[in-house]
Amino acid sequence: MSQQVDAVSAATAGGQVRKRLLSLDLLRIFAILLVIFNHTNYRGFFRYLSDDPTTFLYWFNLFFSVACKVAVPLFFMISGALLLKKDESIGKTYKRGIRIVADLVLFSLLFYSVFAWQGGEPLTVMGFLKGIIQKNVWHLWYLYTYLAFLMTVPVLRGFVRGLSAKEGLLLFCLACVFGSVLPFLEFYVGRVNPLAIPTFTFAMILYYPVMGHLLTWKVDLAKVTGKQLGILWAINLLFFALCMYTQYRYIGKNPGSLTETFLTNNRFLNAPLVYLTFLKLFDGRSFGEKADKVLTEVALCTFGVYLIHPLFLTYLPPFLKVWNVFEHGGFLRSEFGIVLTVLCVYLISLAITWVLRRIPVVKKLF
Repeated sequence: MSQQVDAVSAATAGGQVRKRLLSLDLLRIFAILLVIFNHTNYRGFFRYLSDDPTTFLYWFNLFFSVACKVAVPLFFMISGALLLKKDESIGKTYKRGIRIVADLVLFSLLFYSVFAWQGGEPLTVMGFLKGIIQKNVWHLWYLYTYLAFLMTVPVLRGFVRGLSAKEGLLLFCLACVFGSVLPFLEFYVGRVNPLAIPTFTFAMILYYPVMGHLLTWKVDLAKVTGKQLGILWAINLLFFALCMYTQYRYIGKNPGSLTETFLTNNRFLNAPLVYLTFLKLFDGRSFGEKADKVLTEVALCTFGVYLIHPLFLTYLPPFLKVWNVFEHGGFLRSEFGIVLTVLCVYLISLAITWVLRRIPVVKKLF
């Protein structure tokens, strides 16, 4: 989410690169919409829990709960594509973390202030420090993980330079086995020693960035056929179905559980496939000079949308009243009302971010 500036600088290197990176801009916009839906909680993301499993709506809502979990991996893949190719010093790479830390502190302060206001309790310095060090504002977990990623970038650069296509395929297969297949086997057969399973953070700071780099710079898209993509999508949809069914079975055994394990199991396959599909569809294409500029400008606002959207989605009463009409007013089913809410929250956050990015000092935060 935070590598939009890198996209602009890379895009100016040549027409072909510029057009290719437009696919990454489209991915950003697609992914941030999924992030906002992911943050709708019971209003959208967990909507399936209130549905009857024997109805179509249960599975309809559950499908989107699985689908939206690809968003964050896509952002880490984009970051990997843009950062791992750069030839820069460790110090310069680590300086990128200064802005992330500044955002983490400032927006943690903003949201903890909102929480204190809503709870009717003052925000203390000690409470804020404990909140930012020992815990985190719920949607800002990404910044902590992104800092961990930045710390490993110098190592990953050396790693990907010597990584062959065959070794990249091996990494992909290992991730799918340990991250997707193994959890299913554990559920249906029995648990495996957790030490044998890569952690969530490991996947975010290594697997997805490396996959983004490989797919963007080392895969010859001309050799990727529609038939090959079709086969991969068929396999992916089978994993989707398995995720949905296993989540249904898990909820049956653990009523009311908010565990997301089986909502995320297919990300190791789904994220690279979605990424590759966007590259294949939009590589070397242009929507026209003016449209491309608008698209790039909209994509540049993605990080700001991520930082501020919960204010409008969840916390500010005037907006919540409007969303309540969308979601429960009767003229739309709640399933479609939440889609309208997500679009409106995105557009409001986009407009505010665009304005803030016109302010020289503030622009550095976004």
